[in-house]
Amino acid sequence: MESHCILDGLKPYRDRNKAVATCIDYFEANRDRMCCDRCRERGLSVGSDVAERACKPFVGSCFKRSGRRWSKAVANTLLAVKCCIKNNRWAYFPDWRACRTAAA
Repeated sequence: MESHCILDGLKPYRDRNKAVATCIDYFEANRDRMCCDRCRERGLSVGSDVAERACKPFVGSCFKRSGRRWSKAVANTLLAVKCCIKNNRWAYFPDWRACRTAAA
């Protein structure tokens, strides 16, 4: 089913349900970026599976080793450090840390 058919089916419910109206507005505003069929024809990935597969060894190598236990706060900090190092963006870590401290 094409996206315009889905939108046509939802439009009668726009005034009855705010979530439906929000969904319709989102799809209409982003229609140009929703070209899954064209991307698949070009051999491009349209899902998150590639990104998830790339993250699995990154996270697993640090956090899922035998006997390791992490609190959520420590795990988030370690992931931030590891991301900064891997992306050669160590200069951004103090900014991230300041935001985390202010939010807590």
